[in-house]
Amino acid sequence: MNLFCFAHAGGTTMSYNLLKRELKHPVNLILVELPGRGTRFSEPLLDNMEDMLEDAYANIKQMLNQGQFAFIGHSMGGRIAFEMAHKVYTKSRRLPEHLFISSAKVPHTMKSHRIHQLPDEQFFEQVYKLGGTSREIFDDHVLRNTYLPILRADFKALEWFESPINREPLDSAVTVLYGEGEPFMESEMSEWGTYFNSECTIKTFPGDHFYIFSQISQVSKLIMNTLLK
Repeated sequence: MNLFCFAHAGGTTMSYNLLKRELKHPVNLILVELPGRGTRFSEPLLDNMEDMLEDAYANIKQMLNQGQFAFIGHSMGGRIAFEMAHKVYTKSRRLPEHLFISSAKVPHTMKSHRIHQLPDEQFFEQVYKLGGTSREIFDDHVLRNTYLPILRADFKALEWFESPINREPLDSAVTVLYGEGEPFMESEMSEWGTYFNSECTIKTFPGDHFYIFSQISQVSKLIMNTLLK
């Protein structure tokens, strides 16, 4: 089964190589790279969610015909995975067998505060508070000039995007994952269930917003057990 993986804001597919190695046959993790980073660094950045979804769909649509498939996304990638499921269904009337939504806020709880509009230093401080981002990125002139535009474009896309209203809940199965040190309440994350017709399974792991990288073994076991049962 192909499991398509969508990265966090500012992230690249390289960040998920360890997860790819942990997952075993027949689960094949396919890392979906957005323009302007990683293997597609030379391409212009996108700062609009609709454009991101269209780009990602164009890159995976042929592989969607290879049999059953599933989506996983972390943080911004979780929102992309959810919106991509709707896009795929609209285009082909097919759905992922399962969605793994990691550390992503429920669409209707997204705050109107838009940090992408802040000056560089204030913007970075807000991103830094999430965890997983080194201060070296801001302190090093080259790294700052490389990563801040990527982060700002991703946050702009996420913060300006509003899901279409009155959509039918998805029939895919869903598991919502997050770190125990995150400011999420289980009652809040369980609201993802209102967007699906199936039961919403909630799983927590030790760690903060980027728990997924310190808990790769446990996360991969959950994925394998879920998809192969």
